[in-house]
Amino acid sequence: MTRQTPLTLLSLLPGLGLIFIGGRFLLAPEIAERGFGILVANQGDFAFHSIKGIRDLFTGLLITLLALTGQRKALAFCLLLGTLIPITDGWIVLSRPEVTTSAVLTHWLTAVFCAVTGTLLLVRRAPRLSAGPQPGYVHVLQSAKDGEAISVLEMSVSPGVGTPAHAHDQFAETFTVLAGELHVGVAGQSRVLRTGESATVAPGQTHSFKNQTSLVCHIQVRIEPGNAPFEEAMQIYYGLMRDGQATPSGTPKRLGDLALFMLLSNSNMVGVARLVQPVFGWLARRAARRGRLDALRSRYVPTVKSDSRQMGGVNVLLVAALVLLGSGTFAQSRFSKNEVIINAFRAPSIGLEYRHRAVSIHGGYYLTNLTPNVTTRFVKVGLTGWFLPVGQRENPSSFYASLSYLRGLNLDYELQNAASAEVGFRWMVWRGLNLRLGAIALAAEGKDLKINPTPGISYSFFFR
Repeated sequence: MTRQTPLTLLSLLPGLGLIFIGGRFLLAPEIAERGFGILVANQGDFAFHSIKGIRDLFTGLLITLLALTGQRKALAFCLLLGTLIPITDGWIVLSRPEVTTSAVLTHWLTAVFCAVTGTLLLVRRAPRLSAGPQPGYVHVLQSAKDGEAISVLEMSVSPGVGTPAHAHDQFAETFTVLAGELHVGVAGQSRVLRTGESATVAPGQTHSFKNQTSLVCHIQVRIEPGNAPFEEAMQIYYGLMRDGQATPSGTPKRLGDLALFMLLSNSNMVGVARLVQPVFGWLARRAARRGRLDALRSRYVPTVKSDSRQMGGVNVLLVAALVLLGSGTFAQSRFSKNEVIINAFRAPSIGLEYRHRAVSIHGGYYLTNLTPNVTTRFVKVGLTGWFLPVGQRENPSSFYASLSYLRGLNLDYELQNAASAEVGFRWMVWRGLNLRLGAIALAAEGKDLKINPTPGISYSFFFR
């Protein structure tokens, strides 16, 4: 499985930028040449513009493909060699009589970005899978709820966590270690599974497992035939672990929760312990009657959004899109022509942003708490519209609206695509220092719409 890092995903920025530039040279060559920084007397002949456009388009698609497929080394060399292009472009623009500071800076800042990103891609090692995901991680990759014949889950097994001997009579279970080591016992035979190794447990076969190492182990579990209650059992179990409602060995602290987990996961005791199986069955039914199962599902099991919830998320995104598209109307020409922003906190992300008049493009590393005390991480790129400037300053405070694409890096959003809409206000405090306060609506397939506050702090450099 290809795994992208924040660095490779951040490399999408030059790729997407080149796709935009190439398309603009093909479709709007006169506007494109002004943005490039050169005015050519061509009497309506745009043949060379089209030549440049198709080359930029190809280069942008190549960089985007390398970033999305996680080809770290090839991407690094492509970016490093590609710095020759914006460096040369900057010198050419600098030699022209119609030269502008913003045009030169745009080319040379692009060269710096590509050089730094390419160097970091070469010198920084990719994250070690043996470190595994965070403790308490579980993700359903393929669900019986969607009609799939096999349930496929990925999860972490923390050091010391394991299960006692048990059996499932409704399905076969296959463990595959993606990173780390897992001790597995099947029908009285014990073995150590290492990265890439698997073990299959037939229906009714006694088995157990435990992580006896000091590192979090990352495993994939396949259930055949697919079993939706088992999927829910794992989501509830790991949710209880994240909330501190389980012992260090992974056992739910509440007896009723343990009984519900055993019922949902079709875990049957073996040996002498089978004598108390009816007691746990009664405890599970009692907890369900008292509403505990519904409460656990509500808290830990992601649900498919109802039509009204989906439409609510769509409406938020549409409103933000309309504001973004109409932002130039409200700008009243009071913004500086160009702005480079270093974003140091959540809004819009930890990264860079470039604004031209009333529209900016941003990219970076986005952290948020979708659930209390649990940090979800994303790579985020998007567009922002600026409108309704406030005050008489040369660079005024203003409102903003953003549309962004996000790629999850951990927990339930790992390797998942998401979209967000954000609105807020930016207060220009002193010179380039500014504070932001807004709210974001985040939507992803199979997840409830999340709405969170987005405070931020940034520093801006303005160019006319």
